[in-house]
Amino acid sequence: MGVRFLCTMALAWTVAAATAEEANAGGEVAPPPVGAMVVDTVPLPGPAFIPLRSTQAVTMTAREARAQDVLMGLLQGTGYNFTFLEHHKEPAMEPRVTVDFRDESLEEAVHFVLISSGLEGYLEGRTLMVGPGLLGRNIRSKVSRVIRLNQVDAAGAAGFLANLGATMSVTHSVTTTATEALPPGDASTGDDAGHGSQVASTTVTAAVSEFGGRQGPLRGLRGTTDERLNTITVVGPSDLVDVAQGYLRQMDRRKRQVAVKVRIMNVDLNRSKVLDHSFSARIGDAFILSQPGESLFNFAVVKSAEMLGTGSSDNKASGGSSPSGLADPNYSFYSQLEAAIVSSEVNLLAEPTLLVQEGESASINTTTSVITGNTTTTSPSGITQTSQEREQAGLSLTVDVSKIDDNDFISLKVRPKVSVPAPAGIQNGVPIFNITERALSSGSVRLRDGQTLVLSGVIQDSDREQVTKLPLLGDLPLLGKLFRGSSRTREKTELIILVTPSLVQEDQPLALRP
Repeated sequence: MGVRFLCTMALAWTVAAATAEEANAGGEVAPPPVGAMVVDTVPLPGPAFIPLRSTQAVTMTAREARAQDVLMGLLQGTGYNFTFLEHHKEPAMEPRVTVDFRDESLEEAVHFVLISSGLEGYLEGRTLMVGPGLLGRNIRSKVSRVIRLNQVDAAGAAGFLANLGATMSVTHSVTTTATEALPPGDASTGDDAGHGSQVASTTVTAAVSEFGGRQGPLRGLRGTTDERLNTITVVGPSDLVDVAQGYLRQMDRRKRQVAVKVRIMNVDLNRSKVLDHSFSARIGDAFILSQPGESLFNFAVVKSAEMLGTGSSDNKASGGSSPSGLADPNYSFYSQLEAAIVSSEVNLLAEPTLLVQEGESASINTTTSVITGNTTTTSPSGITQTSQEREQAGLSLTVDVSKIDDNDFISLKVRPKVSVPAPAGIQNGVPIFNITERALSSGSVRLRDGQTLVLSGVIQDSDREQVTKLPLLGDLPLLGKLFRGSSRTREKTELIILVTPSLVQEDQPLALRP
């Protein structure tokens, strides 16, 4: 007897680089650049560059002159007024500059003077206000604007503006606990023993605290938040309010969504092949019986027909009685050939579609509870109790979408699990099953919109062959098949997962996606 068993397993995945429409067209489509980014620019009102609308060219030469005198000379005849504000909290300083302008624009000339002198300025109507540390001083005309946020949290937006130099106010509760000693024998405490006691009182008050950076383009802007309406209110010069609104507009964007279509195919292919030959013969008092690979020789008058497996059926059919020995004729031969091929195929097909937002995960679970064990116990009082063990069999799928790039690349993880019940017999009158589980984790993969990822996660191929034969006779050519029995079983299981993510357009319903 010989047994041969072969089992192979393989793991593979493939990315289909072209969508169905591209394949039908027969053309190659170049993928977008991997490092492409969407860049938005928020213009800043710089402390030195001031928009002065004048077409008049400037020509001036000065050496070690006061900056305010140079600025005043530049603005003469341009239609702009000039005001210089001293900083009285610090010692008086007279920054001096040396300039030599030839046909320079007014904006650039004023810009260079402010940079060289370290002064700051802003335009109030037609008047140029200049002074040291001017933007941090509370002298500019202000506007107030309430901005309601849709996607980002107001508290997070306030922290973002604070990092850019804005001063944000927040209200919080302060709890104060005070302990007061009462005199001995106070009637309010019920102390009759003459000992003093203490009474603790708690007071909750509201306090306002401020936070923000000392440097940044939003220095001089103030704001607060309202958690109920998810709004942020900013107060400051109109140009700074516009800059803050530009930053918030960039933050308050919707997260993109993707429809992940997953097709799961679980294939079980089983094939068994059996070829056996059995025969029995009687020659006088000699009995010969050959069953698959096993032979029995008997030289006697009496032998149990049950052991030989032949000889008594014909006697019964003829109406005779069944003696203790064989009733076959002295010269008889019986032959039986058994050949069978059994094939089975089990396919499990699931095609769920999950709608997942960027940074979120979604899962689907379609399982059935099956009995994997049945136990019956009898108590000393004669009460019989039956307990069953159950497990879930079916499909479980989890999809994590970590990032959706601006160039339509989706980074995701797929974790499918397929459990298939297989009959395992009957236990205490109840059918039970064994659970065959196949699970796969793709790890983090990056796919383009409409690209298909093919995961062939669990491939198992087993081939078992068993041969039973009579020594020497079973090895004879041709005639050896009469003294040999063989069976061959092949089992193949394969789990195939196809993942296709498709970006959901904001202005198009999911049902209309191609």
